[in-house]
Amino acid sequence: MKKIKWLSRNCHVLAVQFALCLSEKDFKVELARLKIKEDVQFMKNWHSSATAHYIEQKEKQNALVIVCMGEALDKPLDEVIGLLAHEAAHIWQYHKELIGEENPSKEFEAYAIQSIVQHLVSSYFEMTGRGK
Repeated sequence: MKKIKWLSRNCHVLAVQFALCLSEKDFKVELARLKIKEDVQFMKNWHSSATAHYIEQKEKQNALVIVCMGEALDKPLDEVIGLLAHEAAHIWQYHKELIGEENPSKEFEAYAIQSIVQHLVSSYFEMTGRGK
C-alpha cells in the first residue's frame, strides 16, 4: 500500500463551465444539444469581435458560458489573445456573481483570470492550429 498520495492543487473550482466556439454553425449545434430554444445570436451585436453567452440551466443546476469568436480568427494573434482575455474577465465576473463574492483578493482574482485565459487560448490554439 502506498504511504502517500498527492492530490490536486486546485483550491477553487469555478461555478461555471466555459467553452470556446469559433463558428456560428457550431454555436447553433451546441445550443440545440443543450436544448436551448431561444433565438440566440452568435455575436451579440454588429461591432463585436468576440462575445460571451451566459446560459443557466436551473433544472441541472448548471451555469455555462460560451465564448464566441468568428471574424476575429483573421486578426493578428496578439489581438485574438487580447479578445480572449477580455472574455475571460467576463467569465470571472459571472463566476463571482454566482457565488456571491463581492471582494475577492487581488491575487486570487489574478490567478483565476490567468487560468481562464490559459484555457481559452489553449483551446483556440488546438482548434485553429495557430500559435504553436
